[in-house]
Amino acid sequence: MDKKEQLTRDMADRARNDFNFALSLAANTVNNMTPEEFAEAYSATFDENEQRIIISAEVHSDDHLHEVTFNALPWFEAATDEEIFALYQIGWGGEAEADAVALALESSVPDIAALYQYTLTTKDFKNPVGYECDVESDDAMAWLQTNRPELYARIQEAERNGSW
Repeated sequence: MDKKEQLTRDMADRARNDFNFALSLAANTVNNMTPEEFAEAYSATFDENEQRIIISAEVHSDDHLHEVTFNALPWFEAATDEEIFALYQIGWGGEAEADAVALALESSVPDIAALYQYTLTTKDFKNPVGYECDVESDDAMAWLQTNRPELYARIQEAERNGSW
């Protein structure tokens, strides 16, 4: 096997490892909820005068053939403070902690499931197709300020000190 082939295989292995790590993070987030609780968190209804809070997020395949915009609110409602802080620490996207947000919603957002199926079935080992998720930081911080004020303050303090 020449160096190019080895590098290609190493890249494919890393992509698989990143996917498995993100999947385990997502599973840990929702494991403490029953399917009914998760479905309720995802599709909560409000009075006609109330609006559903949206924490906008986007996941796309590396080749951008699949792009999905979704509401990350159910993940935030289920996540621990440490999981959310870890998401903040990586800049709200581009790493396994962010990928876990999309993976956690895969079963309730069919377009995310289709995107993951696409990345898993793409067999090009020379250029493996991965994915990346990004959460809108302003939406997340607005929600945290109201719903998790202690965590919001912790992030604000980390921002001031440059210590994330």
